[in-house]
Amino acid sequence: MSWVDRLVEAVGVRPLGLRVDWAAIESRIGTALPADYKELCEAFGNGGFCDYFTVYASADGADSKLADVYEDNWRIAEEDSAGWDYYLPQGLFRPGGRGGIFQWGASVQGDEFAWLADSSTSPESWPVLARTMGSARSASTCR
Repeated sequence: MSWVDRLVEAVGVRPLGLRVDWAAIESRIGTALPADYKELCEAFGNGGFCDYFTVYASADGADSKLADVYEDNWRIAEEDSAGWDYYLPQGLFRPGGRGGIFQWGASVQGDEFAWLADSSTSPESWPVLARTMGSARSASTCR
């Protein structure tokens, strides 16, 4: 049983079984995504858990909150040099470039959740990072 199956069982909902156009989304962001993330999106769609934790997901088709946030993070960092500092020491992930932070979720308290993504490794091996509000220069590995 996968961890997504266990989560579905724990929250007592029926999986949505969404059809997400992963090829279009992965083409848009320039990288493959972890299989368990895709499974989570297909089961729960876009949104949050108990109005506390939001997964930047996809809900059918090629729409992707994950890709939107990825593009927004790059735009903000490029518009203001202080934006780059927010992602130190890892930096922002760029497909084909060096590894870096690839944000996939957040809490209502401002906590952020991301992969430490690296194009040279399988997405299945990307560690998960958690950063609490105000801890821009430190992150904990959660995987």
